[in-house]
Amino acid sequence: MSNQYQNDIVEFVEEYKKSIVFIKGISHNDVKITAEELKSIYEKFSKFPLKERFEHMINSVCHTLGLPRKKYFNSIKKTLLESSNINFDCIKSYQLFLTAYNIEKTDNFKKDKINYEDITGLLYIYFSINGYPNYNYIKQIVIDEVQDYTPFQLSLIKRIFKNAAFTILGDINQGINPYQRYNSLADLKDIYDGKAKYIELTKTYRSSEEIIDYTNTILGINNVCSVRHNNNIPVDIKDVPDSEILRVLKEDIINMDKLGMGKIAIITRDVEQAKKLYLHFKNSKMDIQLIACSDSKIIDSKIIIPSYLSKGLEFDGVIVYNNPDKPFTEEEGNLYYVVCTRAQHKLNVYNEPRQLILNRL
Repeated sequence: MSNQYQNDIVEFVEEYKKSIVFIKGISHNDVKITAEELKSIYEKFSKFPLKERFEHMINSVCHTLGLPRKKYFNSIKKTLLESSNINFDCIKSYQLFLTAYNIEKTDNFKKDKINYEDITGLLYIYFSINGYPNYNYIKQIVIDEVQDYTPFQLSLIKRIFKNAAFTILGDINQGINPYQRYNSLADLKDIYDGKAKYIELTKTYRSSEEIIDYTNTILGINNVCSVRHNNNIPVDIKDVPDSEILRVLKEDIINMDKLGMGKIAIITRDVEQAKKLYLHFKNSKMDIQLIACSDSKIIDSKIIIPSYLSKGLEFDGVIVYNNPDKPFTEEEGNLYYVVCTRAQHKLNVYNEPRQLILNRL
């Protein structure tokens, strides 16, 4: 989700609020309020969210017409809505935004299925209409994996928790959000009014030195290791044809067991590859669990899991499986980096995506 998207939707909301018009006035007995005067009353309460702004306007109209608010509030509201272009439907407003800015969407949105990339824009419109939640009593917010948040999302969170101090943590090298890429998390300092302190850590504590040396080559970075100096277990790079996959996998898992690896994961590029490997094990005597969706609970010490579900997890030993016909691409370098850095002590890579590595060197 680009900064342009944020700029466009903010502009759309501001232009919409300015475009509110009333096609006719309102009167009671000898007191009349023209359409232009209604517009002026509406403008008077511009500091409020649209719904609250409209309520203040109704109160003002009731007062001017000499009508008891409690008795006439709803009837005045109905009259003003019928004579204006005010819209409180955030879904409809978002659809108008997509049309106005020529943003192509799938039919899923039209079928009331809200996609992840639409949520932030919808929330911004919702808050503009209904106001932001008020959590002023919250004093400290900690956000992890911040590289997967957009600046737009973070700015909304900051407005919700106005009195909170923020600690935000992340690693741009593990950013797998296709809508957001940071050159540095220092870019986020402006969101916090220039009061943020940025600290960069270059030591990694999860993996052995050998694994870190290999994963550095994936992204062309220079992380250093301050723990697990003495593993002396090399990263194994193997070309494994499909006909040999079960035999080699079983051998590697047995060897990892002998090395004392308590938790072992076979990580594939996608769920189809994970399911295919799992079928290889079905008739064997080696127990292994398939993790195919985000709500699956890990209960076995040995699992097969697709790359996008492995983020945030760590294992003693990891076997990364690349299908030779469908390996990780250069655009998926960050995802491949995340997969390989799940390993703490032992990393084996099958059918290494060499072009990805060569392009980073």
